[in-house]
Amino acid sequence: MTRRISKSFFSPSRTDGKRGGFRVGPWVMVVITLFSTGAASPSDIDTLVHHLDIVAFGNEYTGEKFPRVRKWKNPIRIGVQGIAPAYLDEDIRQHTGQLGRLSGHPIDLVYSENMRKSGQVASDFKTSQVNVIVFFTARDQIHQKILQYFDNKKEWVDQMMQSSTCFAKFFKKKDEIKAAIVVIPSHHSREIVRACVVEELTQIMGLPNDSDLVTESIFNDKSRFNELTPQDQILLRTLYDGRIQIGMPRDAALALARTILEGNP
Repeated sequence: MTRRISKSFFSPSRTDGKRGGFRVGPWVMVVITLFSTGAASPSDIDTLVHHLDIVAFGNEYTGEKFPRVRKWKNPIRIGVQGIAPAYLDEDIRQHTGQLGRLSGHPIDLVYSENMRKSGQVASDFKTSQVNVIVFFTARDQIHQKILQYFDNKKEWVDQMMQSSTCFAKFFKKKDEIKAAIVVIPSHHSREIVRACVVEELTQIMGLPNDSDLVTESIFNDKSRFNELTPQDQILLRTLYDGRIQIGMPRDAALALARTILEGNP
């Protein structure tokens, strides 16, 4: 759930193959076809199931597989901690809108300092309603803000800061994701902040693993994509299909994912 983002990662999103944007490769076109028509070849579905296995069940640090499905049951309520530019709220709202449409799971921004100052926080708001905290903070304040979420182990946070532009962590009860944090250092440009919002909020949904084997995806650290690709959208939509339950064994979930991707009821 971390990424070292290079400057080239942020070229404007284009689909015409011209210089300055990414090119739409054959695999993206296959996924676009599946996304719009529900039709794909068995080999295409094999690839999608394999990528879901990597992203939802893989662990880039240990190489092991998580044995069961992890995702949210309760609505996701996001609060921003720190003095952040207004565009952070805008990016969070835009992306959570997309995540909600794709997953069918409720996800909303409920608090930020900008919202409080402009009277947009609900009158009955309580901090206990927040289950995802987006820390927007100076790099030299990160340890102070988040060490408690890493068992006060400074070396773990140092590793995240050294290897990543931004990072996130979610917390489970059994296999249900109950809470998460996202850490975005405040010195980054708007483009980097946007990329962090897109990747980290998507990954805390239950798709936390990055791998170079997942092509045409934000889940590949070497990719040039800063928005969800058609494949990413399908992976999220499949994970949150009502037939795939929290705690379902990995093998059963992947078999069911195949059924879903084949368009079977």
